Amino acid sequence: MLVLRSFTLGLLGACAWMLAILVARSEPQWCPAPRAPAPAAVVANPITVIDLASASPGAWRVRDVADMVRLAPGEEIVAVNDRPAVVSWGCSRAPHDCAGAVLARGRYVEGLASEMTAEQVADFTVASATASRRVLVLIH
Repeated sequence: MLVLRSFTLGLLGACAWMLAILVARSEPQWCPAPRAPAPAAVVANPITVIDLASASPGAWRVRDVADMVRLAPGEEIVAVNDRPAVVSWGCSRAPHDCAGAVLARGRYVEGLASEMTAEQVADFTVASATASRRVLVLIH
């Protein structure tokens, strides 16, 4: 009986010793705080798409389509279909004398048809002092 009691006390002491070692070694495990998601990359040249139905009388005027492009303060249409829009006040006063499309604010695109019919695409480049963007107009 004395041997069994000594063996039990020895086993109990060994368990207590191992428990003390495990508690002393274990460090609190802290989870790092969740990080905020990375900001979305800034798009250098965002694209807007405008989808138009064909006009009932036959064709859309480029000036009317250009007026549908929402311009922020300080923005101007600087090109249509990669053709530069230049300021020409004479064309805005007498558009029938100009061989091209007349836009608002005295802007004129030389060589661009003034009317757009179905199945055509117009690509407007809009720019301000700080950025530029593209507006694609689809007529179906």
